[in-house]
Amino acid sequence: MLARHTFFLCMLLLLGQAAQAQPAADSLYRQTLGFHQRLYNGPEYIRTYLNMSGHPFLEQDSMALDTIWYDHSRYDGVPLNYDIVRQQVITRGAQIFSISLVPEKIEAFSLNGRYFRRLDTVVDNRRLTGMYEVLHAGESLVLAYRYKEAKAASGSDEQGRFIPHRRFYVVRNGRVFTVEKANQLYQVFADRREQVKELLQQSPDFKTKPESILIATARLSETK
Repeated sequence: MLARHTFFLCMLLLLGQAAQAQPAADSLYRQTLGFHQRLYNGPEYIRTYLNMSGHPFLEQDSMALDTIWYDHSRYDGVPLNYDIVRQQVITRGAQIFSISLVPEKIEAFSLNGRYFRRLDTVVDNRRLTGMYEVLHAGESLVLAYRYKEAKAASGSDEQGRFIPHRRFYVVRNGRVFTVEKANQLYQVFADRREQVKELLQQSPDFKTKPESILIATARLSETK
C-alpha cells in the first residue's frame, strides 16, 4: 500500500513539471491549430441555471488563460473555467461558444495559480474519484474537493443561490484521512502530536483558514 502511495505522489509531481516541446517556427501556426483541435471535441456547455444569484464556477464568472493536461498533451494559454456544480471543466470553442471537456481525458489543470488533478484511484480501500485541488504534495498529500450546491428559490427567496462546499483529505503513510475539524489532525499526524498542538494554538481558527493550517501541518510533519 505504501508503494502505491509513493507512486501516486510521484505521478502528481511529474505531471506538475511536464512540458511539451514547441513546434518549429516555420509551421507554428498550422501545427498549433491542429494541436488545439483535440481540445474541441466535447459537447457544448450550456448554462442552464435560471433565476440564480451568483455563479456556479470555482472563483469567477469568466474564463482565465491557463494550462491543462488533456488527452496526454499539455496546452498552455487556454481559456478555462470550472463549473463546480456539474464538475465540468470548460473552454472556449472556435465559434465563441463554450465546450465541456471530456472528464476522462483531463489529467490535470491549473486555474489562477491553483492546481487540480483528476483522480480515479483506490488508496487505503477508499476510492478517490473526480477533480481534486492539490494543496500540498510531499511525504503527505493534501487534497480538497470543491463543489457548489444549486439551491432553487423558495418561499420568500426571490432568487436561488449557489452554496459552496469543500471536503479535505490527507493521504499519509498509505492511509486516507478526511479532515473536517482541527482536532482530527491529531489522528492524522499522531507521531507529531505536540508539534501539531503548538501549531494549532498559534494558528487562526480552522473554520476560517483550513487550507493554510492543513498545508502548515503537512510541512511541519516533514521536518526532521
